[in-house]
Amino acid sequence: MTSSCWLRDGFDPIIDGWNEDDGSPIVVGYAPPAPRQSRQEHALCKSAILSVEKWIALVQACVDTATWRALVDAKGEYRVDWNDVERHFSVPRTDRSGAVSVVDVEDNGDARAECIILYAKGGSVVETYNCVQNMVNHHRVPKTAHVFFQSFSVCQTENVDDDDIENSLILLGRIIEQKPKHGIFVV
Repeated sequence: MTSSCWLRDGFDPIIDGWNEDDGSPIVVGYAPPAPRQSRQEHALCKSAILSVEKWIALVQACVDTATWRALVDAKGEYRVDWNDVERHFSVPRTDRSGAVSVVDVEDNGDARAECIILYAKGGSVVETYNCVQNMVNHHRVPKTAHVFFQSFSVCQTENVDDDDIENSLILLGRIIEQKPKHGIFVV
């Protein structure tokens, strides 16, 4: 089903691709907005590094919502991707609040990334979650290790421009130059 309607009764569209003819989104359902928390319960954009443990908690916080259940109902559990997370969880939180995530992230001040997780935006959230668990269980990356993960580590806004992309790449480059202790994982 395709639709140009972006909101329906306060619900956000669940997009599963783009129409090849006119570039419009393919809307397969609608999800209730993810719950908002106060600014104090959010990490500010300067806190771009979080622990593996906190990363797992962030994903679980998304999974534990009616928004996630609607995404799974519309797309299937393994087809919910990072575009969905950004659209339904990250962007609504960064818009106007400067916050990054749906749960409290500790202020790590000048903490350095000990690991970088690179992912495909169209990649499965569940598969990425499984890979992060594998990283901890089989590659000896401690749950307390600080990671840089684009979706939760960089401010997400609806109006991304070239400067935002360039700044994200500069930040990633700086983190790579620091030679993270546990390396870079591509999932």
